[in-house]
Amino acid sequence: MIDGNLCTTGNLPKTIVKINDVDCLVKGNSYGNHEAISEVLVSNLIYSIDVNINHIRYELGKSEDFIQADKIREFGKYVSICNLIEFENVIEKQTLWDYICLNYGVSEENYSSDILEGIIETLPEYMKSEVYKTLWIDAIVANDDRHLGNFEFHYIKDKGLKIFPMFDFGRSLWYNFCKPDKWFRDKSRPLRSNHREQIKLISKYSEFNLNSSADSILHKWIDCSSYILSLLDKEHCESIISGVRDRLNFFGNYKCNCSESEIHYFESFKDSIL
Repeated sequence: MIDGNLCTTGNLPKTIVKINDVDCLVKGNSYGNHEAISEVLVSNLIYSIDVNINHIRYELGKSEDFIQADKIREFGKYVSICNLIEFENVIEKQTLWDYICLNYGVSEENYSSDILEGIIETLPEYMKSEVYKTLWIDAIVANDDRHLGNFEFHYIKDKGLKIFPMFDFGRSLWYNFCKPDKWFRDKSRPLRSNHREQIKLISKYSEFNLNSSADSILHKWIDCSSYILSLLDKEHCESIISGVRDRLNFFGNYKCNCSESEIHYFESFKDSIL
């Protein structure tokens, strides 16, 4: 398991360590934030939504158990940990950015979200489905950093192109201690600048449905994440739980042209917002 792969280094401190004879990726935090805790909470939430969603499973650890003493301050108190996944017979690894540059002639000079929208619609169905599903999960967890380097494809000998499991959710669940946006307009990437508009866009092409009720998913997630949530201060913990509940209810079974349901849903927030 890996946070993309080692061809994209990212901004967070990270290292590879061997745990029980298995190579593992250990990731820290940006200064003052809790990306590691968020990454593990999102991993548990995805599992609670549907165990069959293709995603990386992260666990939480203490930096002091894996990181040299002089580097602990750089990593922060807690780290996220995942096994390094290596598919057999991989010929080449590409990010989505690499893929569209090579196959569609896209560059930084001519790239736009509208061009990307059209390109995604031409992808093979199984690839397109995984991209949209990832953006759906991003909306539920308020991930603000789904750039094109955070999708990955592997060319496997005699099998063709295989999409890598969802990864890199550190900048989710209000990792920087901000409060959830009840209007669901917090920052998103790569198709639109906020989650509400991004999901409205891709719902033209795909429906998104939870396999069970939002409440049952929430309770399952809290049960399996109780220790991790307890590491946060009470107010922030309650804010995260409330934000996840709201977003499961709003994005969980999203249909295109849902303006009426949006109006009804936002009416329920009137008192708290005013």
